[in-house]
Amino acid sequence: MRPLETPFSRRALLGMSLCLAPLGCESREARAEALPELGRLGSFRLVNQDGAPVTEGSLKGSVWVAAFLFTRCPTVCPKIMKRLVKMQATAKAKSLPVKFVCFSVDPEFDTPAVLKAFGERYGADFERFVFLTGDSETIQKTVTDSFKVGLEGQIDESKEHLGITHGSHLVLVDQELVIRGYYRSSEEPKTRELLMHAAKLAKA
Repeated sequence: MRPLETPFSRRALLGMSLCLAPLGCESREARAEALPELGRLGSFRLVNQDGAPVTEGSLKGSVWVAAFLFTRCPTVCPKIMKRLVKMQATAKAKSLPVKFVCFSVDPEFDTPAVLKAFGERYGADFERFVFLTGDSETIQKTVTDSFKVGLEGQIDESKEHLGITHGSHLVLVDQELVIRGYYRSSEEPKTRELLMHAAKLAKA
C-alpha cells in the first residue's frame, strides 16, 4: 500500500507548532493558536466491529481521530495500527477523552468479525477504538469527499500493495464533526502534536 498525499495535509500542517513537551504542557504559542476548520463531514452509515450501525451522528460530541487502513495491507497499515495503539496508551495515561475511528478501505474482505480480530491482535481498547466497514461506495465517498483523503484502486493480489493506495494521514475531528487537522502517521512528533490538539478541543 503506497500512501497518497492528502490535499489539505500540507496546508493543515503548515503553521502548526512542533511541540515535543509532554501532553498538556503547551507552549504560549500553542495555547494562542486557533486550530483551523478544514471541512465538515458528510453523512454516512456503516457498521462497526460488532456489526452495529454507526453514522456520523453516532460520533458527534466526541473528539476523535480518523485513520484509513485495511487488515490485509502488507506495508503501511500495520505501522499505522501500532502508532494508534501507542497513542491510545498515551491518551489513557493522560485521561484524554479521544476516540480512534478506523475506516476499512477493503470493506468486502474486512467484515466486522475480521476487523474485531484485527483490533484484538493489536491490543485495541474497544472503549476507544471503532472499526468501520460497509458498502464500498459509502466508504469511497466518505474517505475522498468528506475527509479529502486519497483512495484509489481495488484489491488485486497480483499487484504491489494489493492494488490499493490510500492516504496515511490521521485526521483530527472535533465534537461538531469539523475536521481540525491532518497529521502524518509515520512521524511521532506529529502524532504527539495531534494528541495535544485533541486535548485542546476536549477542553473547549
